[in-house]
Amino acid sequence: MCEGIVKFVLFIFNLICAYAVILCAIFIVEIVIASLAFVYRKDLEKVFDDAMNDLYHDEKDNQKIIDDVQLTFHCCGLHGPVNGLLPSSCCGKTEGICTNIGANAYKTGCYETVKDFILWSGNVLGGVAIGVAVVELIGIIFSCCMANEIKNLERRRGIA
Repeated sequence: MCEGIVKFVLFIFNLICAYAVILCAIFIVEIVIASLAFVYRKDLEKVFDDAMNDLYHDEKDNQKIIDDVQLTFHCCGLHGPVNGLLPSSCCGKTEGICTNIGANAYKTGCYETVKDFILWSGNVLGGVAIGVAVVELIGIIFSCCMANEIKNLERRRGIA
């Protein structure tokens, strides 16, 4: 048998094995990150609580961010609208002041609305990550099967 073909087959075998090892390493890293996110979920909620409280308690410095959050998520205030004059972002406007809380102001607070959005996004990302992990696992299995088949072919033909 030609020496070039033998070297090429061995190169392909090594390439497939390297591919399987790299996919396996990525898969393990994904599992570790997902596990850490699950274990430290309560800590992440605490960080979120602190960030939202800081955002609304330093209102003058963060007014643009607060307005953007209220307009985007259709919410008002940290835990809902408070009696009195409200910023225009509580009514879906970019300028002016809301004077009538009952008529057109958003009723829900931004804390729960943003928290629900983050949890929903986390669930979507988790589902996508599981889908990617399944595809990676299939890739690992197929590449190991292919490497095994190449090794068996080499052995049967007396290449290796």
